[in-house]
Amino acid sequence: MKKVLKPLLKPLLKPIVNFIHQVLHFFGLSALANMGELARWVKLEYSSPAPRMVKESVLRRWGGRSIWIESGTHLGFTSMFLSEFAESVHTIEPQEELFKKSIQNFEKFRNINSYLGTSEKVLPRILQGISEASAGKLDVSFWLDGHFSQNDTYQGSTDTSIIHELKEIEKYIGRFHLISLLVDDIRLFRSDVPMPEVYPNLNILVDWATKHGLYWTIELDIFIATNRKLVP
Repeated sequence: MKKVLKPLLKPLLKPIVNFIHQVLHFFGLSALANMGELARWVKLEYSSPAPRMVKESVLRRWGGRSIWIESGTHLGFTSMFLSEFAESVHTIEPQEELFKKSIQNFEKFRNINSYLGTSEKVLPRILQGISEASAGKLDVSFWLDGHFSQNDTYQGSTDTSIIHELKEIEKYIGRFHLISLLVDDIRLFRSDVPMPEVYPNLNILVDWATKHGLYWTIELDIFIATNRKLVP
């Protein structure tokens, strides 16, 4: 019976967990939610995906402190985390309901710029804007997490906009003195195993990083490409 119920209940759990996190965050009890996530992760023998606070440590370690561009705002927790150390955060959410919820969470944050729309439409505008705003070289970090992954995540004409995003970033990469590009849910980027979502092969990301002379690695279900001289 348990084996039958588990796959049926799983899609219902994520919205409930997100709601609990919102309540705990509102009352300043985020640490309590983090402890619960860590406990579940240990119980699952550290399998992917990792808890949000663990992934956030990867972003802080590999990313910059200037401009961050995020696709897939969801409820805005990662945006708020990035705003703690970044000069500005640009975040894109295509689903209107999630966009409105994230806007409410951003009320006290002055360095978060939130955009409603798909990354196909919004990312070119952001890249053009930050490029025109500065005559010099830029320090830009990307957190590309706007993938469809069941539950309440957005599904457009494709399950992920990653190929389009890479093409748009490529147009401006010559303007970037420093760049970090991080892609979430890398476990799904394989074509040899049937999956509910249709993602491109991991080699697309590897080839893109190699083409632009970037060091790449994978850590905690996150693909990382950068020219920052960091020691893992």
